[in-house]
Amino acid sequence: MYPQLDTPRLSLGVFNPEDASRVQALAGVFEVADTTASIPHPYPDGVAAAWIAQHPAFWAAGLSLSLAIRRRDDGLLLGAIGLQSLDSVPELGYWLGLPFWGRGYATEAAAALCDFTFASLPVNLLVGRHLARNPASGRVMQKLGMQDAGESQAVVRGRHHEAVVHYRIERTAWQRLRQTDDKPTITV
Repeated sequence: MYPQLDTPRLSLGVFNPEDASRVQALAGVFEVADTTASIPHPYPDGVAAAWIAQHPAFWAAGLSLSLAIRRRDDGLLLGAIGLQSLDSVPELGYWLGLPFWGRGYATEAAAALCDFTFASLPVNLLVGRHLARNPASGRVMQKLGMQDAGESQAVVRGRHHEAVVHYRIERTAWQRLRQTDDKPTITV
């Protein structure tokens, strides 16, 4: 069963095959692709459909979880959020279409996914990382209470290495932080 997470403004859930063209249009914008470690630019035809098609099998196998970020009021697809490496230490990742930057959507979606992760998965640690030249992504992780875990030269974009900043948060720290916050409604 695929999780459905609802927050005051957002609904996080399964991607539909008909979302492929919107994913390609949003993620394929240079500014979006350039701030991630793996989104190609230009974004080739068919890649979004193949990516969406693999989600159920990857979730069923416990490998990864990819969720569409939609506005609750109209269902408009804004971007994606997910977890990789579910079989060890899950890694949080997300992207939003350029028109939706700076509105708090990434933080709201990430908080809901952190709640789900620590409530539903047998893990005690969640990690995240971002390109050092994308500090906005780091601010999302900082707002979640994730701690800076250092920098590395781990990602290759094009022909050069990129500096990557790593973050982490333990289950107990997340639970302590969330005791005072309003929790999103989560249904599975």
